[in-house]
Amino acid sequence: MYRACGDWPAFWTANLTNWPAGGEIDIYEGVNNAVDNHYAFHTENGCVQSGQSQSGYIVTTNCYNDASGQSGQGCGGWGSGSNNYGYGMNGVGGGVYALDWRYEGIRIFYFPRGSIPQDILNGHPTTSGWGTVSDCRS
Repeated sequence: MYRACGDWPAFWTANLTNWPAGGEIDIYEGVNNAVDNHYAFHTENGCVQSGQSQSGYIVTTNCYNDASGQSGQGCGGWGSGSNNYGYGMNGVGGGVYALDWRYEGIRIFYFPRGSIPQDILNGHPTTSGWGTVSDCRS
């Protein structure tokens, strides 16, 4: 992963025919010379991020894309550690991001190479026992 001013690599989900009502989840995103992964949720009014059991750093909790004072950023924050994006991620040989999306909430996990759970490597992922690795809930 190369990082430089003007770069904006991202992996996200969105309902583009009904945005932001249909939501957007930015799972992996870096802007310009970012060092850590940035995650975000963009929704209509009424959705908030709790940050429960999260290891990352929360910047905003109101996921409403047009929230006052947020200029379209929704809710989100930055992953913890130095190996979840860019040069740091390259230095550990990459890793795996996993999205757990269910009624109770949305969680984003990151596992650096060498720490990828065996259930993922076996092709049968389950969040049981994954802990709070870059765990973001909204």
